[in-house]
Amino acid sequence: MDNLAELTVNAFEAGFITYEKLEYLLSMCGLKPDDLGVWKVSGNAFPSDEELDSIMEEGI
Repeated sequence: MDNLAELTVNAFEAGFITYEKLEYLLSMCGLKPDDLGVWKVSGNAFPSDEELDSIMEEGI
């Protein structure tokens, strides 16, 4: 647990966890994302349904 905050921020920046999970894990350390200079990015990093459909069609 010594480096939970650091590992959590690294996981968020790498796209492995959501902002909500980041908030939860940092709260266990008594921190908020703002305290570490991390802000919620607007928009969705995941492909849209249309992009997924296009990817699936290319594989056929």
